Amino acid sequence: MKVFVKDEQAYSQWATKYKGTGFILNVDEPQSVDDYPKLHLARYQCVTSPKKTNYTNNGYFKVCSENRAELEVWSKSQYGKELTLCGVCFRKELKGN
Repeated sequence: MKVFVKDEQAYSQWATKYKGTGFILNVDEPQSVDDYPKLHLARYQCVTSPKKTNYTNNGYFKVCSENRAELEVWSKSQYGKELTLCGVCFRKELKGN
């Protein structure tokens, strides 16, 4: 598991390297967004598009892993919250609910 705070280059490199297998947890530091932390898949451009910047700045940071359960445990231990699944990345999984 890797945490990226104010490090766009390292985050981008991780997201590219683990595009096929990685999970990205988007966290708003002030915890002002009710449905955060939000879980994404590295293969989608929701939080990896090269057209955007500031993924790890301005009150947001990323926690990345190839292990979804590891991120779930991290979210509960740090914020006492279940993960919210991204509606784009996990549309098939959410459609079943």
